[in-house]
Amino acid sequence: MTIDQIKEGLNIKDVLANYGIVINKNQHINCPFHEETNTVYCFSGNCGTHGSSLDVIEFVMKQEGCTKRQAILKCKSMLGH
Repeated sequence: MTIDQIKEGLNIKDVLANYGIVINKNQHINCPFHEETNTVYCFSGNCGTHGSSLDVIEFVMKQEGCTKRQAILKCKSMLGH
């Protein structure tokens, strides 16, 4: 399974829900300035990710405090692989 397949197979809303993060209809999960899909963007100046769009793998890396390889494996397990 390639990284692109993982990113295509995992919906960012599902990944967030896996961590107990519920998005209501008034919250943005995608950067409103770009057409990118399946990314999250933090608007808080107090956040270390401010100014960056995070895809599902990068989100898992930040959330888990793990390496990219570990995040890829975690994402693969979310897909049932």
